[in-house]
Amino acid sequence: MSEDEYRAEEVSSPVLLGTPLRIFLGLIESGLFSSIRSVLLRRNNIPQTLEEKSFACEPLFTPDTNGYPSETQNQACIIPQDADGATTAAAFVDSLGLIENPSSYLRCSALEFHASYLSNALTPSDVAEAFIVAVEESEIMSPPLRLFIEHRPAAIRTAAAASTERYAAGNPLSILDGVIFGVKDELDVDGYPTTAGTAFLATHRPVTGTIPGVAALLQAGAILAGKLNMHEIGLGTSGLNTVHGTPRNPHNVDYHTGGSSSGAGAAVASGLLTFAIGTDGGGSIRIPAGLCGIVGLKPTASRICALPSPSIAHTVTCCGPMAPTVRDCALLYAMLANKGHEQHGMLPMPPPLALPNLSSTIISATGLTAGIHWAWFEHADPEVVRACKHAVKLLQGAGLIIKPIVIPHLNDLLPAHSVTITSEMRANMGEYISNFATRKQLTAEVRISLAIADGFSAAAYINAQKVRRKLDDAVRHIFDSEKIDFIITPTTPTAAPQIRPASLSGGASDVSTTVKSMRFAQLANMLGLPAITVPVGSATGGSTSKNKSNNNSSPDKLPVGLQIMAPAWHEASLFHIAEILESQLGPSAGMQPQVYWNLIERAKQHRAASSASTGQIKRHTQVDRT
Repeated sequence: MSEDEYRAEEVSSPVLLGTPLRIFLGLIESGLFSSIRSVLLRRNNIPQTLEEKSFACEPLFTPDTNGYPSETQNQACIIPQDADGATTAAAFVDSLGLIENPSSYLRCSALEFHASYLSNALTPSDVAEAFIVAVEESEIMSPPLRLFIEHRPAAIRTAAAASTERYAAGNPLSILDGVIFGVKDELDVDGYPTTAGTAFLATHRPVTGTIPGVAALLQAGAILAGKLNMHEIGLGTSGLNTVHGTPRNPHNVDYHTGGSSSGAGAAVASGLLTFAIGTDGGGSIRIPAGLCGIVGLKPTASRICALPSPSIAHTVTCCGPMAPTVRDCALLYAMLANKGHEQHGMLPMPPPLALPNLSSTIISATGLTAGIHWAWFEHADPEVVRACKHAVKLLQGAGLIIKPIVIPHLNDLLPAHSVTITSEMRANMGEYISNFATRKQLTAEVRISLAIADGFSAAAYINAQKVRRKLDDAVRHIFDSEKIDFIITPTTPTAAPQIRPASLSGGASDVSTTVKSMRFAQLANMLGLPAITVPVGSATGGSTSKNKSNNNSSPDKLPVGLQIMAPAWHEASLFHIAEILESQLGPSAGMQPQVYWNLIERAKQHRAASSASTGQIKRHTQVDRT
């Protein structure tokens, strides 16, 4: 079989829960049982690919984003490097105009909040009170959504009061003044501990500053809701967290959100947040965005500075925006990008930040070409493939040309990325793994994954970087020589997996599902390329348990996302094509979650209740589980 031929293979690994999980953890961490690890690695083709093959090239140890042509199409304007938050937000408004979001249902956009504040239909304090009550409701419902690791109502009220005063005086700082956002608890914000989803990291590592993008948002008047829940140290794609509680998918609380930016995906999908900031080392923005039915962008490596946050998987991970619509995602991206690089010594310096051209009433894909490696694209559940093919047809109707392509070495991608990300996590967590007091506080799932990484040889890691080089050469050829603007795949091969009740307290190890969910995400991480996910339909969720908290006997339909990847630094083009797709799909793009809060309507109730001196918000969370 040639290196160009894609083999639709699945990883083989048992699902471990309860006593078998604890026994296996003891075995895999013991040096006496290294043979078990060797069998597992061989069963999943790691040594055959990365130790018993030769790659005639030099290793590429970090993504190479140099040499890509400048983005000249689909640009509205260029924002200066290190522009402050208010300047960036103003540039976004000036270039795009205050255009209504093509919202697929009652999700509230930043524009809608700003318009409500300007008209005095609402104040930021009204919205803050509605938000605080909604978070309380999300915690007392059964089962709780568990979206936040740290949430500070007093700080929210203080920031909202200051924003309300600015609007009353006619001096809002920006379109984002009074808009509420959240940050994944892997990213540093001064005054908040960073846990990375663990029980111990916050007490061992002090926070020394705020990442530049969050600083810009605060400068623009946005209100920080708190730190969002996540899969422990980002080493997992379900969102399961036995330390802080497992976030639930708002579309059906019996299902996972996807991870590792689990709280972020669910908080945006449920309407609690207008947008959130996540991180992505193997799909950790795109997977939960896709499974929760929102928009998420993994930007070009080095486009967004996440320092001084902890570096857990440094060559594949970046931070990026998650939002209900393409335009909100583009606005948050503009606020995060091209800030703080010189201050933190982050290289390479990104090229100028171009805002996408979304302001035209008619935007077209004419003249653009997308490549699809069909054997890879179709390696997904049939319902997912159908929804994604329908989205592709809509893009073709808007003028996009679809061209079949072949990406060689795709079967080497999974072992190469798996060895890279887990080896980097193992190295960067070495201080805590070597100390039994901290190691025992990690969950069994994470400890097993890191123990497996102990079995990767230096040769395997180096050859993984040679695979990165091979893939980089192949994808550059596709973009440059074959004149391809985008590469399109499903975001994930399946809809969200069902939660196993036994895993909620005891944890679980399900390597097969973890790596399967990353199938289409890993390429962008290894090569440092930008990729966006847009909701395009629904599919039946993965069944793992007969124990459900609802009584729905019909198949559980959950969101499906389409992923679009572009050359390095071409985020504006991604937003352009994503906006076309969102507008073509219309109301069918997004599913109304079973659990959803419309904060604008809730805030209006608060305002009316306050005017009537009742002091209470009418509580009627939209929860439909029939």
